[in-house]
Amino acid sequence: MATESFEYVRPTSIDRALELLGAHPDAAVLAAGQSLLPALRQDDSGPAAVIDIGALEAMRGVECADGAADVGALTTYATVHEHPELGEHVGALTDAVGKSADTQVRNAATIGGNLVTQYPVSDLSAAAVASDATLVARSRDGKRHIDAETALTSPRAGLAGDELLTRITVPLHERSIGSVYCKRPSPTSRYTLVGVAAHVAVEDRTVVTARIAATGVYDRVVRLEAVESALVGGDIHDVVVSDLASRAGSDLDPSRLVEDTEASASYRADLVKIQTNQALDQSLKQATE
Repeated sequence: MATESFEYVRPTSIDRALELLGAHPDAAVLAAGQSLLPALRQDDSGPAAVIDIGALEAMRGVECADGAADVGALTTYATVHEHPELGEHVGALTDAVGKSADTQVRNAATIGGNLVTQYPVSDLSAAAVASDATLVARSRDGKRHIDAETALTSPRAGLAGDELLTRITVPLHERSIGSVYCKRPSPTSRYTLVGVAAHVAVEDRTVVTARIAATGVYDRVVRLEAVESALVGGDIHDVVVSDLASRAGSDLDPSRLVEDTEASASYRADLVKIQTNQALDQSLKQATE
């Protein structure tokens, strides 16, 4: 199908991009184009304007300081995957992007583009929620911080039409951390069926924080709060991972489970327990190394 005509603009500064978004709040924002370009070819009622933010170098790269990582929204999967400090402190993020797609896609796809697009099965979304990430949105009116869980369970990652996702911040804790992402891909399409991210902090053998998030279960990422509650406060050497993983099902609303040609709802419910078991086992081992 031929792409409908639209106005194309490529700003060279964030301020100019925000001006354009303010004037065209219904415009589509183009980062790497992994999702937008195919969509434009298929949709005969596409946007009137496309704002290409690919030239905004200020939105690329990773900076670690003052106990947090500041990741530009245009930073590629490959850059995040290879970053040593992110790998040490928030391995769930580096795991998730490293297990997503293929090398060619990872070299082009951007962190911000993935989060705003909100794929129904997003490896990165689960990792961002488990890692307690915050999305930083800017408009001409100023800056706004949105926690990942709120953003990634809201349409368009909680952004207003005139807002641009510019950065993602992630805490870098000094505690003993176990942070992993485990997933089961489809044997046919290789897309993720179910993925679980676990981010666990331990002090003096006690689990002090635990954030566990799943993708592929609902049409949006979901926290596994029953598992988290059972884990926090316990002695890490007394934890029975299989018992904790079995609680993953108690967090799920059967009416919201995804069912499609890739997998049935009941199979996904079983998979979330299996992937939770793997993620907990690996994260707890990491935290005690």
